[in-house]
Amino acid sequence: MRRALKITAAAAGAVVLSVVVPCGAIYTAGMSARGRAMIERVTYALTSGRVILSGLGGSWPSRLTLAGLELSDRSGVWLTAKNISMRWAPLDLLWRTVHIERLHADHVLLARLPVSAANAERTHRAIPRIVVTNGSIDSLELGPNLAGRPAALVVRGGISMRSAEDLQAQVEAERIGGDGRYRLRLAFDPKRMDAALEVHEPAGGPLESIVGLPDLGALAATMPLKGARTAEDFDLKVDAGGLRARAHGSANLPGRSADFAYSIEAPAMRPRADLAWGRIDSSGHWRGAIDAP
Repeated sequence: MRRALKITAAAAGAVVLSVVVPCGAIYTAGMSARGRAMIERVTYALTSGRVILSGLGGSWPSRLTLAGLELSDRSGVWLTAKNISMRWAPLDLLWRTVHIERLHADHVLLARLPVSAANAERTHRAIPRIVVTNGSIDSLELGPNLAGRPAALVVRGGISMRSAEDLQAQVEAERIGGDGRYRLRLAFDPKRMDAALEVHEPAGGPLESIVGLPDLGALAATMPLKGARTAEDFDLKVDAGGLRARAHGSANLPGRSADFAYSIEAPAMRPRADLAWGRIDSSGHWRGAIDAP
């Protein structure tokens, strides 16, 4: 799931910043067709070809359109998007806020996770607050290298983000041409983390490949998380094929420790491990016992 979040954040951030940064920096050039073509060329040059804009238009500067967007890293193209439209408030940049009232794309192809996002180390650089009030993608296509087999989703949501510790988001997605529903809500600040995850997809769904657990079977999972970072209460429920798993307890994230109970039931388990109580200490070791009738 962490990998899925990285993918979502990388894609959303790349689309937003690749449009906002060049347009916000030289927005006056966009008053003419020649100036917009210049913005496309300058963006290509400044990013060493990693960001390609095409067909920049719209009512300048608050209502922008983009016919095409292509993002690359050292391994090649990882995201392409078509027919992007954005309505935003440029003057909010004076308050270090990128406020986008509406961001929409007809089609986005996410071929894989970008290399830079997968290998980047965590930093605490101050960035402007990014607010997307109403974001939508009519068709988010997940490439086979990412999802195992091609899959497409319709996505709706919004986000307010300054950093990984200052984040609010609500995202919902549904599979196109098949069963599959995904919902994620986040509310993070430096002292508290609240989240709710709901996943329902049939066997062979894209999440199997994204999380690296093939042959899970039909999947239904929920996990609410709430509380201070030193005392996060969670209640995980997972049904995957014949597997039924439950876990509830409390986690101290800064201290890297947790106290919880879990139960696992599966047809192939003999004897069945019904309940385990224990603790993962700060060194990452499990302390506890399992009662197996």
